Amino acid sequence: MKNVFDVAKKELERLKKSILGMEKELAVKKEMMDKLEALLAALGLSTMRKRGRKPAAEKKPADKPAKRGRKPGPKPKAKKAGRPKAGPRPGRKRQGEDTLPLLIVDTLKKAGQPMNAKEILAQLQKKGWQTNSGDPQGMVYKTLHRIEKSGMVAKAARGKFTAGK
Repeated sequence: MKNVFDVAKKELERLKKSILGMEKELAVKKEMMDKLEALLAALGLSTMRKRGRKPAAEKKPADKPAKRGRKPGPKPKAKKAGRPKAGPRPGRKRQGEDTLPLLIVDTLKKAGQPMNAKEILAQLQKKGWQTNSGDPQGMVYKTLHRIEKSGMVAKAARGKFTAGK
């Protein structure tokens, strides 16, 4: 046990000497750097710019105040509890045109038999329905599932739908 403490003491002494040597070396290098900066300043050359944020004294004042945060003024009145009422949703419905769900239900009623999304899409395109979608069959399929929940269409078999209600 004594041997371990002796080894630790010797290592500690060695590290202290090493630190002292490094501190002396650092002081010498700082002195050399100061001399070089003074020489560059005498020649009219600027020293390299330091990286990082500028200290507060070196910062320029802002031309305009920052536009972030709340403007000072009277405090807002307390709001009523609860969720705000939902207003009308902005839609893209064109005047005189039926929506896709209505067209799908109409197609299924006229067919009188269960149809899948591909067949419904073919009938809609025959009627002149157009879309800019890259996946019109997927759009019809998703619409079918969405309106199935509302009861406008019913599932007849796997992937097949009929008009509901």
